[in-house]
Amino acid sequence: MFTSLLLLPAWIKTAIIAGLLLGAMQFQHWWQIRGLRSQIAKIEVALDKEKLANAELRQGLVEVQANRDQLRSTIQSQNAAIALWQSKARTAEAKAATNALRIVKTGSQVAATLRNTAGSLGPEGLNSWLATRFSAQ
Repeated sequence: MFTSLLLLPAWIKTAIIAGLLLGAMQFQHWWQIRGLRSQIAKIEVALDKEKLANAELRQGLVEVQANRDQLRSTIQSQNAAIALWQSKARTAEAKAATNALRIVKTGSQVAATLRNTAGSLGPEGLNSWLATRFSAQ
């Protein structure tokens, strides 16, 4: 077979060698394209996964921001409620202090009047005052 190839004209030998070279180059090209297409497919799958992960991350970020905003508004409303209750407590404390001072002052005046034996009350007045005071309650 090899000898029959040697007997062929040079242009046929050149054509056969050129065909074999072109075939080898075409096969190499096909093999590289096949590998590149495989890589492109893998990269596209990875890109799709990355896009999905990015979308999930953005959704998570939106949820975190919504939770942060809700927490901030809750804290502000609680702080406002605390400030309101503190104001009410201060007002109630001031009223209680005022009432206590008024009661102490009134009590001091009543005690002074009751201790005054030279006054118009005396023991009978004290007894009548106590009776009217405790019967009213």
